[in-house]
Amino acid sequence: CDGIESELAGLYTEGGRIDLDEVASVVKRYSGTIIPLKEPKGYSLRVCGQDGTVYSGDEEELEAWKDFYLPERMEMVVIGAVDNFPCEAFDQELVLLLCEDGNIYAYEDEVLHLVARNVKELFETGLTFPGLECYKMGECFEDLTEEEYNEVMESDEMKKMNEEFQKFHES
Repeated sequence: CDGIESELAGLYTEGGRIDLDEVASVVKRYSGTIIPLKEPKGYSLRVCGQDGTVYSGDEEELEAWKDFYLPERMEMVVIGAVDNFPCEAFDQELVLLLCEDGNIYAYEDEVLHLVARNVKELFETGLTFPGLECYKMGECFEDLTEEEYNEVMESDEMKKMNEEFQKFHES
């Protein structure tokens, strides 16, 4: 597993950002690899893309993670999952996302947890859960005026996303 760790760590720029297309191809190459975490002890990262998680095929969920949690829209890719993790996550699967700014988040039932500031921290120290910072769905809209908020909520994209989300959870 040193291969994936060093490959991902090598994708960071001097400014701490990361090329997510390269990340996705590294994840695909190492998919299925199990990496024991230093913290929390007894848990491992199962390397996979979104298709290897309970959210397989649910592109709307990925878009929601990008748009509705963090203070600013952030591109991100799934890098793996921690299975059977005691949390509120669907099927107790904590999905790990690597963002374009280099931070790593874990998704747990409408909350994104900042679990590591970079790949090196994730593999050398482990993941911090609950996160160093936590972002609830929609919290990024709290500073919007009521008119701005209603405009976002009434958008076609949001309506479609809500419909898809309901269909996914009913299946």
